[in-house]
Amino acid sequence: MNALQGMGAYSYAPKKLDLDLKNRPSPPAKPSIEEPPVLELKQLPNHLRYVFLGANNTSPMILAAELNDE
Repeated sequence: MNALQGMGAYSYAPKKLDLDLKNRPSPPAKPSIEEPPVLELKQLPNHLRYVFLGANNTSPMILAAELNDE
């Protein structure tokens, strides 16, 4: 314990990053609710299935195939 007391206090100041959001090279992404992304749905194993949720059924979710709509 005495060895730790002689080390002094730990002082770490994180670097401040300058985020220039006005001059960024790419436009901000729209939320997926406003503009859903184009997805490539892959073949799932037999015990899984896709279910589409949200407005216009645009949000795919993977569920166990045994679950039903009840």
